[in-house]
Amino acid sequence: MDIGQCVRAARKGCGLSQAELAELAGVSRSALVALESNRGKVSTLIRVRPHIGFRIVGLASGNEPAEQVHKARKRLGLSVAEVAAGSGLSSPTVRLLEKGGGRIQSLSSVISFLAPRARANGWYRTHWQVKKDVRFTPPEILSSIVDVFGPIDLDPCGDPRSFVEAKRDITEDENGLTTRWSGGMAFVNPPYSDLARWMGRCSDAWRDGEIEQMLGLFPARTETVNFRTRIFGVAEVLLLPRRLRFFTDEREELPPSPFALMLCVWGAPKAKVQKLADALEANVMWAASSVH
Repeated sequence: MDIGQCVRAARKGCGLSQAELAELAGVSRSALVALESNRGKVSTLIRVRPHIGFRIVGLASGNEPAEQVHKARKRLGLSVAEVAAGSGLSSPTVRLLEKGGGRIQSLSSVISFLAPRARANGWYRTHWQVKKDVRFTPPEILSSIVDVFGPIDLDPCGDPRSFVEAKRDITEDENGLTTRWSGGMAFVNPPYSDLARWMGRCSDAWRDGEIEQMLGLFPARTETVNFRTRIFGVAEVLLLPRRLRFFTDEREELPPSPFALMLCVWGAPKAKVQKLADALEANVMWAASSVH
C-alpha cells in the first residue's frame, strides 16, 4: 500500500494545496512533501490525517494507523517478530510503528503484509461530489455571528439536524426559494447545487424588505454574474481566511471544504460587520454605501 500516494489523493480530493494542508496540520511543507513521496514520518501522517479525512479501511477498526496495525496483528494471532519477518523489517521497527513512530515506508510494508487489500477511504471525494448539499455550518461560525448580531430570526434553509438555532425555520419541503421571508435577522447557508438562485433570492429578500439584516454563507465565487450584479457593491463581503470544516447530517466533521468561502452581509451597521470580521479574521469588501 502506497500511503504517500493515498495522502496526496486525499489532499487533492479536498481541494487543498500542499502549503494549505501543511499550515492546517502544523507541519512543514517539506515534511508533507516527504510524506506524499512515501518516505516521511508516521508522526506527520498522524497530524495530517484528520484534516483530509484520511483513514485506512480493510485493516482494523480505529482511525489511527498505529492502533489499526496493533489490532490487526492481534486479530491474526501474530507476534511482533512474525510481522517483522513477513514485512522485511526488524522487530523494534514494528514495535515503534505500533506506538505511532517510524517511517511511512515501513508502515506501508506492514499494512501490505497484514491486509493486502487494505485501501484508503474515498468518502472525502464522494461527499463533496455527490452530497455537496449536506453540509452544515460549523458551530463556531454560528457562535461568532450570534455574539455580534444577536439571535437568528430566520433560517430559510432550515434543517432540524443542523446547528442553526432560529426562531423560524423554512424547511426543504416548504421551499425557501418561494416562501416569503420575515424577521429582523436571517442566516442563509443554502444548497450549493442551486447557488445562483439562492444568491438571487437573498438579494431579492433584502431589496424587497422581507428581512432587516441578513448573512449568507457562499463559496467565494466572485467571478460569477450573480456576485457581480447582485452582491458586489450592495452587500458587505467577508472573505474567510481559511476553508471551513462543515458537518454531515450525522454531525460528523468533514475535512476542509475544497473551496474558499465568503459571508455576505446585507443591512448591518459597519461597526457590526467589522466586529464579525475581526472575530473571524476575515478581510472585508465594503459595499458602495455602508450603514454607519
